Amino acid sequence: MTRELTSFPISEDQLENFCDLLRECNLPYSDIKLAGNSFVGFTNEQGELMATGGLEFYGEYALLRSIAVRKRQRGQKMGQRVVDDLVNKARDHQVQSLFLLTETARDFFLTKGFREISRDQIPEAIRQSTQFASVCPSSAACLIMKLK
Repeated sequence: MTRELTSFPISEDQLENFCDLLRECNLPYSDIKLAGNSFVGFTNEQGELMATGGLEFYGEYALLRSIAVRKRQRGQKMGQRVVDDLVNKARDHQVQSLFLLTETARDFFLTKGFREISRDQIPEAIRQSTQFASVCPSSAACLIMKLK
């Protein structure tokens, strides 16, 4: 059962807490840029940050990243809620294709409608992102979801 979560856009004021959760989940955080992108936090009834996620926009494409759920909260479908929310945000921004890299959650994203592709199928704009260019290793699975 999914616990009640409240979504809010991450601002500079919340960036440190956001990055702390990413660090706790062993996800990259040093290259996050809020300007022009959409990073969100999800809090529980007590206002504690439980989950995060984000979209980096590159014209008609977006990069899904920073999907994190507190370890003690995993298995409660919070990750699904985060991804569903961000996919809807991508659609609202008229994104045609959503991309992501993952080393640990490939199977989860495949169940959410993503499919695996090779790195050479990625548009140049996405390949220039820090996630693709330097942060994630070449061993990471590359996935796409067509939205249009």
